[in-house]
Amino acid sequence: MAYPGMPGCPPTVDPALTAPPPPPPPHMHGYPFPPPSPPRPRTAEEIEMDNRRHNEYNRRFKRRWEERKERSRRRRAAYGRYFQSIFRRNQKPAESPTPEDSTSKDKEVATTPTQEVDENPAVGGSGPKQ
Repeated sequence: MAYPGMPGCPPTVDPALTAPPPPPPPHMHGYPFPPPSPPRPRTAEEIEMDNRRHNEYNRRFKRRWEERKERSRRRRAAYGRYFQSIFRRNQKPAESPTPEDSTSKDKEVATTPTQEVDENPAVGGSGPKQ
């Protein structure tokens, strides 16, 4: 509802018959609840309990953080060992230094017939496939 003297108020409104506007709500009001009263000062016991609780929380948080860092460090180290082993496995020469027994010399390697690959392809290709 518009009040006299405010923009948007029709000129036919009689200022004597309209109710005064409501007062502005108090700062930090908990409408429809009354504004909160100022907090009472904390006692030394409450302060000490809060400090103890915060110290305990921080101690646990730091311990968990250190455990998490240690776990991730171990995980990264394990990944490093794993990839190093793969890298070393791939770097071995084709003639592996494994001891060959006499039975493996007699066996023939099974290959598909006519598996010849043109060493110099006429059209630019990717070369022999392996």
